[in-house]
Formats: sequence, structure tokens, C-alpha cells
Amino acid sequence: MSMKTRRELSESELQDAIRLKEIWNRRKIELKTAGVKLTQEYASEELGFGTQGAVSQYLNANIPLNISVILKFAKLLDCEASDIRPQLKTLIATEVIGNTQEINPNNSDNKGVPLISFVSAGHFCEAIDSFDIGHADEWYPCPSRHSKHTYALRVDGDSMTSTHARSYPHGTIIYVDPEVQPTNGCNVIAKRTSVNEATFKQYKVDSGSYYLIPLNPQYPTVEIDSTTRICGVIIGSYFPE
Repeated sequence: MSMKTRRELSESELQDAIRLKEIWNRRKIELKTAGVKLTQEYASEELGFGTQGAVSQYLNANIPLNISVILKFAKLLDCEASDIRPQLKTLIATEVIGNTQEINPNNSDNKGVPLISFVSAGHFCEAIDSFDIGHADEWYPCPSRHSKHTYALRVDGDSMTSTHARSYPHGTIIYVDPEVQPTNGCNVIAKRTSVNEATFKQYKVDSGSYYLIPLNPQYPTVEIDSTTRICGVIIGSYFPE
């Protein structure tokens, strides 16, 4: 049996870890001056990691920081989440628009939308109201107005990568709102029962027929039939640096 090797961190993930450790060391000195010790054992209990080993792994850039972990460290170290990952400053909405609520990165009751898998998105498509998101490893603040059922997906592959239009390369985070009705030319998540999972494509209407079109011409266009169901419309995207 072959053992799964841990992937190397990207440059942006490495920089997140470096910033986290700098904040950790600075906060440790501040607390020591006040007569308080900041230890990895204490942090692991406060962060809910179980053992100090996980804290060490994050601080030493052995495993990447996800959004939920960044938010936990930010609360523990009394800093902003964007101090660890600067991109969050523009990603997190801080203004109340219409009926949408202000998103507070340190508010566990309003932690954004869950990042789920494409397989889970397919299940969600079948039963929106009764589907249980369960535990999501990452929660992404969504700066666009959205329904309570909105979720996020990470693009896998290059079928929606284009050199002539807006592109969604591998790794892009897309926000999906299942309560938005699809219109000609919008991008959607659709479930095809033939493959039993969701797919990300452009929704196209032509002469009374409906199609799912990849932005990358190397992939085939699929005609929408009775076995296809639209699971939601893409309302925004985010590509981590």
C-alpha cells in the first residue's frame, strides 16, 4: 500500500504561516510582559485541536491554514484575520446592504458560507431544505447579497478556464446560490444523473434548446435534458493569490 504524501504549501499559504508565527511570537512577548504564558498546549485547548501538535504544524508551515483555523487564531491572538491572510480584508464584506447582515470574521454565528465538495453539491441539489451541510473545513465570507442556502465550491480542473472571457482556473472559489434563477449566459452548477455528481458550466439557450458549455473549448458541450437539474447560479468568485 502506497502512503499518501503531504503536498507542499503554495507560496501564499507559506506567507500566511510566516505572518501567523510573527503574530504569535509578538503576542507571546506581550503576554509574558503582563505575566501570562502563551503556550502551544494552552492554544490547542482554546482552539479545540486536542493536542499541541496541530498548533506546531500550523505555526511551522507544515499544513496549510484554512479560513476557519485563521479565524480561530485571530480570536486567540487578538488580531484581525486579515493580519494573517491580507486577502481577507477585501473578501470580507463590512457594510450592510439591503437585508444582508454585516459579516464579522470573529463572529461564530455569522461565519459565511460553507465550502463543500462537488459531490455534496449534487446531494444538496436534490434536497435543499433538508440537506445537512454538516461540518465544513472552511467557511468563506460572501461579499454579494445571497440567500441562506448559498454555498462555496473549489473549482477542480480547467474546463472553465478561458483566454477570451472571464476565467475560473483550478482552485478558484465560486459562490453558488440555489435560489437564483438561471438566465442565458450565466454560469451554473448542474447535476447530471448519468455521472451522479455536480458540474460547473455556462448555461446557454439557443433556438429553444438548453446547453451546458465549458469555457475551455477542449471540453464537450452537453445538451440539457430531463436527466439534468440546475443546482444554482454562480454569484461571485474568489481566487487566492
